[in-house]
Amino acid sequence: MSELQKSFAKAKLAKFPAELPIPSMDSLEEGDSSSASSTETVTPSPTKRLFARPARDSPTSTLSWTDFFAQELFLREETNSTHITHHVYLTPPTNSGPLFVMHHGAGSSGLSFATCAEAIRKLLPTAGILSLDARGHGQTTVTTADKNEKVPMDLSLETLNRDVVFIIRETQSQMGWESLPDIVLVGHSLGGAVITDVAKKGDLGAKVLAYAVLDVVEGSAMDALQTMEQYLSTRPSHFPSLASGIEWHTRSRTIRNRTSARVSVPSLLYEEEPPSDLSKPWVWRTNLAETKPFWENWFIGLSKKFLEARGGKLLLLAGTDRLDKDLMIGQMQGKYQLQVLPEAGHFVQEDQPVKTAQILVDFYKRNDRSALVLPPKVADMQASAAMKNPHRQSRQCGRVILKIVEGLPRVRTEDVSYVTAIFVLNILITNVLHSRSIRSSVMGGMNYHVEILFDDGVQWLARIRRLNATSPPPDLRDYIVQSEVATLQFLSKTNVPAPKVFDYGLHGQTPVGLGFILMEKLPGKSLRWSLASAEQRRKVMNQLADIYIELESLPFDTMGSLDQPGTGHMVLLGPYKNPRDYLRASVDLKLSLIMKGESYAGHGIDAFLVHRFLSDSLSEVLLHQCFDDGRFYRRHADDKGDHILINDDYDITGIIDWEWAYTDSKSAAFRSPIMLLPVADFYKGVNSIGEDESTFATILETKDHHDLAEIVRNGRLLHRFQFCCGYDFADWEGFLGLFQGLRNALNKDKYLSWELWKQNAMQRYSDDERLKTLLARY
Repeated sequence: MSELQKSFAKAKLAKFPAELPIPSMDSLEEGDSSSASSTETVTPSPTKRLFARPARDSPTSTLSWTDFFAQELFLREETNSTHITHHVYLTPPTNSGPLFVMHHGAGSSGLSFATCAEAIRKLLPTAGILSLDARGHGQTTVTTADKNEKVPMDLSLETLNRDVVFIIRETQSQMGWESLPDIVLVGHSLGGAVITDVAKKGDLGAKVLAYAVLDVVEGSAMDALQTMEQYLSTRPSHFPSLASGIEWHTRSRTIRNRTSARVSVPSLLYEEEPPSDLSKPWVWRTNLAETKPFWENWFIGLSKKFLEARGGKLLLLAGTDRLDKDLMIGQMQGKYQLQVLPEAGHFVQEDQPVKTAQILVDFYKRNDRSALVLPPKVADMQASAAMKNPHRQSRQCGRVILKIVEGLPRVRTEDVSYVTAIFVLNILITNVLHSRSIRSSVMGGMNYHVEILFDDGVQWLARIRRLNATSPPPDLRDYIVQSEVATLQFLSKTNVPAPKVFDYGLHGQTPVGLGFILMEKLPGKSLRWSLASAEQRRKVMNQLADIYIELESLPFDTMGSLDQPGTGHMVLLGPYKNPRDYLRASVDLKLSLIMKGESYAGHGIDAFLVHRFLSDSLSEVLLHQCFDDGRFYRRHADDKGDHILINDDYDITGIIDWEWAYTDSKSAAFRSPIMLLPVADFYKGVNSIGEDESTFATILETKDHHDLAEIVRNGRLLHRFQFCCGYDFADWEGFLGLFQGLRNALNKDKYLSWELWKQNAMQRYSDDERLKTLLARY
């Protein structure tokens, strides 16, 4: 799969273990003697029933919270006019493990995360879980200061945000934790809006490692509010027993996992005294209709906050139809991780607790700062003989300021020596990467980016490779560094505004032990295409057209990635002599991985049929590349828009992130960049170009480059082909739109649904031995 596709690809779903078994009732009946600390940590005995239980053999018998959490806390908060008792379920972390803070949705409770919490602990035994009951839910109560009367409901986002921060801080105090552990915020529905607001406001500082939102996005949430009252009017308001409440939740498929329903539903109901209906005394603990004044407050602006808040971001949905425009664009730009569980309903963490837990644990591990491999300190390094006095260092928001002693000549590119580079890297590693608070502010997806400001005004940027479980093997990391340096050295001789390289080192071959590049710090900020006006977009596209024209004037004879920087010549990795060989190799690689079971586990047959179709369609795809001239041109592999730096006037000040750059055919190198694609139409299978692409083509024409303009206008088929090659089936609906668009563009099987196309493909490729092997395997 090409790196262009990787930037667009949806998050992958792993192969998960089976769902949780239903706990035995014998184990649920076991209990310890009751105890309550001054913080009101309660472990109930068998005789102290929080919720009534039907007969033990009934499939609707209730399960106790003690089977899923270690303890419960009642955290008291006094304000001028109210007394609040916050109720939480807690399993403390151990051995520096993370704390997953869970916030449920409206009308639910902290026990909606019970089965998921147990699964998390099985996968990551050091993890802690704090699952709260929001005010007006579960056992959390709000009364007047004299504790005699209830107060009017306040479920505003500001109030719920403040509650979460208080609960976390108070739990730290009551548990005697010297400092907060790394926190992963997890919120379902309303809870997703709350934890996003907490992450955005940053009151918990750098302790918030990441946040995960479960099955809520702004667009679909606002749409759903229109029918919420109708839904509430149709669901039962009274139940004869807890068992009937559990039964209703499972029969209506509100909750699709019976174990989850047995533990969470009892906390949603209470026995009315005196009952308004003698035959049905059990009623909802939270009156959702009374929350209506807060509905819009919860969700307006959610997508923007989710994309802008600091920390790792995960969106776990039950279906991709829930993505709104902002999230779709953000996902295409790689701003967050998207996971889809199409087999789940709205209560994803209850319907699929094990799969949800696996996703959350993997998400934590990808963002775990403690997993970083840091090199030893190099204490006796000196920059040069002129540096006779000790350096003074200070840290400000992730920037390292090196105070160079008087007498050191002004740093120039040609003066930077290897020992200077190593000296600087040692300071960075000693004073920055060992500091968690600073490290999080300079952490990117694959690299750390640290600004270096010398006192004579020279600015550098240290690009240091991250090391964690998702890092590529050492040899590949070195190739990536060398290729990026070679590309930047090539661009330094052009009019493309790319940073200059001062020095670089490979993993394991330097005293600091990490691969790095020291480069020029370019001014400007990353372009946010969706926020630019039509006039600002046109200005950027006019400059981008000049960059296209510059790169067209510098062709190569072969296709691949640059290597061996600084030797006076460039050696191409690969290499390929024509686009057919490259596309054929890409498809054949995917087919090979499918046959080995290394790609598309569980979807091998569908994946094979698609990629076999791609293989058969190569000739038609290549026929559309009529502007190819046998030469190859340098292209950026991740042109989502944030690779462009601009100033306040939308002048392009730099093009960055060249680490995956390569040379490609003319038709591929100069098609429209990803940032110009009309996202919604693209995923619906529409093959006409968008307004921005049309404008870009016109600009190229006005600059007398009609061939480049026509490539932009006719590049959709190649977009389609390379997106479908290696596309992740976890986003099934997205794939169906892309694949339909490809068939439309090829005019092959365009009127067939997926089901009919698959039937025809099974017949068409029935003699292929590889398909026979897969059919026997699956």
